[in-house]
Amino acid sequence: MRNIDRIKKLIKGRKVIAYGSGVTALVFLTEARLENVEVAYVCDGNKKKQGRKLLEKDIRSPYDLIYEDKDKTVIVICTPGGKDIVMERLYGMGFTDENILMYFSAKNDADHTDALLGASRGDNTIVDMAPDSDARRKILILGGSTSDPTYEGIRSWSWYLQKKFNENGQEVKVLNGAVVGHATGQELLCLLRDGIREKPDAVISYTGYNDYSEAMDLPSGGHFPLINKNLYDYHEKMIKSYTENNEDELRPMYYGKETNDAFSEFIYNARSMNALCGEFGIRYYHIFQPIITGELIPKGSFAENLIKEDAIKKCIERFEDFHDQYKKVRTEYPYMYDFTDIFEQEEDIFHDTCHVSEKGNEMIAGRVYELLSDQGW
Repeated sequence: MRNIDRIKKLIKGRKVIAYGSGVTALVFLTEARLENVEVAYVCDGNKKKQGRKLLEKDIRSPYDLIYEDKDKTVIVICTPGGKDIVMERLYGMGFTDENILMYFSAKNDADHTDALLGASRGDNTIVDMAPDSDARRKILILGGSTSDPTYEGIRSWSWYLQKKFNENGQEVKVLNGAVVGHATGQELLCLLRDGIREKPDAVISYTGYNDYSEAMDLPSGGHFPLINKNLYDYHEKMIKSYTENNEDELRPMYYGKETNDAFSEFIYNARSMNALCGEFGIRYYHIFQPIITGELIPKGSFAENLIKEDAIKKCIERFEDFHDQYKKVRTEYPYMYDFTDIFEQEEDIFHDTCHVSEKGNEMIAGRVYELLSDQGW
């Protein structure tokens, strides 16, 4: 069940208030609007944010909650990192667990810490989108959460691509190795460790966002090539915990040489995947994915307000810098394709910066199907 569906069931007609005004709150407000869930206002303990608006919702002080009817109000916590502090504050105001819900921006099955990739689905890292099919031709999809078949509990674009093949009577099996949080470094490693062994005829990397996203930055602001931030954080926590609970110490962890040039790593990983595929006779497609930008949304739409938020604006700036570099070099590589215009003038496609609705996933699948058809599929 999607998180927003769970919340809709628990609200039961009560007044809804969001606690927190960061990126998670943006995602919640966007999803709530798409699902016709009315949010009264947002509250945040940061006095600098109080009095402002978040997606046209007033940001108020948490102390305004004191005056709410507890039996008719639900507080949706959108600050995962500060959950304990927020819960203690709400309990002190008289709210109970019956009034408090925790919002997680996504549901996915990547519940394993992967020794190489950071996160995976354990024994099911590569999902078969047509398990009952014995088709010999296979397409493997790589990427992050925008391609993950279990993310948000909705039909992924890989599902719609498989549907396209089935409807057209083409015996093609779609395999999906995309996992939330994977950047091109993890795609390369997944292809090397797991993907090639599936003997696909083609590999599609739908990618970009996780290579320039601020969420992927290390504490220094840089990157370790091929090291996912999830894996980095896991190692650091493990070392800290071991040191605190044992007399001896673990050996220092070496992650490789740190770099601040994410774009060069992005191209290096794409070229490496293409070279690896070429060695095994596999066709490789590298697709640069879109995010929500001013060029892709209608004027006066809800999405136009979304891109004015500080967290979104910062991501768009990174995207534009990355994309400008990409446009200059992609013609050198015939396997690279730019999909950043796919949602031009479409409304209600994006849930946040880069994740889209099922309508968006169906459009992606249609564009990929056209690309493959042009290539002889």
